[in-house]
Amino acid sequence: MSIMAQSKFSRGNSMLICRDNPWDFKSLGIHVNEITYIKGDSKDVSELLSLYLNFCIENNKELSIVRVPFSEKETRKQLLKNGFYCNDYSYTVECRASNLKNLTIKKNLLVTNKWKQIELYHLVQGMFSHGRFLEDLRLDYTKSSNRNQNWAIDLLNSGICQKFLYKKDKLVGFMFFEEDKENVTLKLGGVKRQYSHLVLPFWSQVLSNIEDKRVIKTTI
Repeated sequence: MSIMAQSKFSRGNSMLICRDNPWDFKSLGIHVNEITYIKGDSKDVSELLSLYLNFCIENNKELSIVRVPFSEKETRKQLLKNGFYCNDYSYTVECRASNLKNLTIKKNLLVTNKWKQIELYHLVQGMFSHGRFLEDLRLDYTKSSNRNQNWAIDLLNSGICQKFLYKKDKLVGFMFFEEDKENVTLKLGGVKRQYSHLVLPFWSQVLSNIEDKRVIKTTI
């Protein structure tokens, strides 16, 4: 099991934590570093970012990524001043599991945890159009798409919860998710575009098959 390289920078009560993302190099061919935590006042954040950018240069990091809540305006301002650019917005969608009623899956559809790796690899190819890499015009779209394919295969072999949707013996959808007490959180999933109307029944079937019936919230 590999250990992710993590670095920390601090100024007073302010802190920045980052890590290497070696799995991105496999697809993108560039060294990616990610800021996983950044908190502090405007002046301290500016100094931390200056230290961080020097760290990236000295360690040959070619791309840095970070997600910041929209409400943290000062942090976002400092990121823009230090060479970062806004590439995409992510939205968290939550609902009570009870709202995803047990919708009936048609007879010619099958939800299962059985899979074939080659089927999943081909299904994911070109399936996604959104994401911080896919929407970045400075990155090659094909390489960004390959990243999702590799991510899906990594999740497939990770032991994470997984379900697959088949129509007439053909894979048309998949879902990788985590269970945490009363919550179910989607990590990566999708349904082939011409079968997008099956998303809700697919979710419903997955939730109804979870052994722990205490699940009350799903997060996408």
